Amino acid sequence: MELNVFAISGGLITLSSSTMAVAMFYFGQRWLNRLLGIFCTAVLMWGLGAFLVGTATDPIQALLFWKIGYIGVVFIPPMFTHFVYVFLERKVPLLVRASYILSGMFLFASFFSNAFFAGTHPFDGFWYLSPTALYDIFLCYFLLSTIYAHALLYFAYKHSDSGRKQQIGYFFIATFVGYLGGSFSFLPVYGINIYPYPNLCVAFYPLIMGYAILRHNLFDIRVAVAQVLIFLLWIFVGVRFIFSNSIQDFLLNGSLFVSVVILGFFLVRSVTKEVKQRERSEELAKEVEDKNGKLNEKTLELNRQLAEIEKMNKYMVDRELKMVELKKENDATKQENEALRHKLIGNDLGSAD
Repeated sequence: MELNVFAISGGLITLSSSTMAVAMFYFGQRWLNRLLGIFCTAVLMWGLGAFLVGTATDPIQALLFWKIGYIGVVFIPPMFTHFVYVFLERKVPLLVRASYILSGMFLFASFFSNAFFAGTHPFDGFWYLSPTALYDIFLCYFLLSTIYAHALLYFAYKHSDSGRKQQIGYFFIATFVGYLGGSFSFLPVYGINIYPYPNLCVAFYPLIMGYAILRHNLFDIRVAVAQVLIFLLWIFVGVRFIFSNSIQDFLLNGSLFVSVVILGFFLVRSVTKEVKQRERSEELAKEVEDKNGKLNEKTLELNRQLAEIEKMNKYMVDRELKMVELKKENDATKQENEALRHKLIGNDLGSAD
């Protein structure tokens, strides 16, 4: 069986998306990781469908395979938009959650009725799907959600600091490349006879995401993803080594395999060391922050106590000053009383004489 480019692109998409999905589900600890894994699973279904369509032997079989592929395609809009909101640490709107219901309706129509696909038509050696009015509505929904999600990423990128910009930038590039390449698959649906070679680009987005994870700690699973990617590279080179056709190829592929194993070992070791250093730095930074927080709390408490003491001292000083004033007033009153008494006595004696 000779594979066409469309089938090869589907196979590569299946391989890359399944690898990323497994990495996200198995190694990811956060909801963000698992959500990306779910999204990769939807893309995986598109890749599998494209591979099967490219190898279909008749239009009826091809239509079934298109339906299989669109199990993932119809859920790409809500999954991607949902993921973008979680990635940007924003509250997911109810409308985005409700869009899953709309995608479910499209899935039902595509798989269990003739309202979504009008059949297939021949295109460059295989059978391409033919649209209906409902498919037109889905395509508008797909494009609008794609533009909206990328607009969210763009504006978040514009208003983020440098570190966050790098994360958003890599994610934006990865998904933009994938969506741009995948969009060419819609052209033959409407009779635009441009072969969807760019569908191969969809397979690249997990590679870009993998690099972003390794380079910028995008989802906190750098070591795991490094191990998965190196392991896949070992398998690829190892298969070439095993199936060498000549002594020259055997020696060349054997040398390449040994080199890849050694380099892979040092790469994983380097990534592991860097991650541990980063984690240690983050722990130290957190300790310093906690201690600074406690020191600030103690400083505030000390300032409060000093303020109370100062207030008490002021009260005591004011009280003493008041007592002194009262004592002076009392002495003055006594003197006045004594003078008045002497005056009264003097008057009494004068009257007696």
